[in-house]
Amino acid sequence: ETYGEENLIEPLPVSPDQVASLCYTSGTTNLPKGAILTHMNLASSAYANTFGAGFPQGCCRISYMPLAHIYERICELTGILVGGCIGYFTGDPLCLMDDTRALKPHFFPSVPRVLNRVYQAAVSVGNVPGVKGDIFRTALQTKLDQFHKTGVNTHLIWDALVFRKVRSRLLDVVLEWLTQRSG
Repeated sequence: ETYGEENLIEPLPVSPDQVASLCYTSGTTNLPKGAILTHMNLASSAYANTFGAGFPQGCCRISYMPLAHIYERICELTGILVGGCIGYFTGDPLCLMDDTRALKPHFFPSVPRVLNRVYQAAVSVGNVPGVKGDIFRTALQTKLDQFHKTGVNTHLIWDALVFRKVRSRLLDVVLEWLTQRSG
């Protein structure tokens, strides 16, 4: 801190249309390319990420994706924008759920690859023989059928008897998932 105070650097003025970052991706074509991102691009994306999310005062999010991933960058900026805190995972993907339980974040930004792993973990809970497995599979199929017919993703009985346990086992502290499509 002392070194910084003694060697102050004047802030550089920036404008919304100046380049803030280059984001390199192979996208779906497997041809590497750089996307030019301006300060306005990043600011408007972070602002758009706040709509419908209901960030509580002092909210916290977990950061586990690489900052080279544009969605992680946007989520970092969103956390700063709303005055929240950012907790970083230990770096071991196998410990992500443990890190999440320890941090107790309000938000868990995610991408399809991670959500598919969570889904597989949830389904594996019911991948047991006998009555226990039968009950889980019936509950899951009933909820899926109801969701496809009505769009409602809750079920009074099955949520209380089966899925409350699954949710608490996987992520008992996460209040909301922020998700984006890969592409």
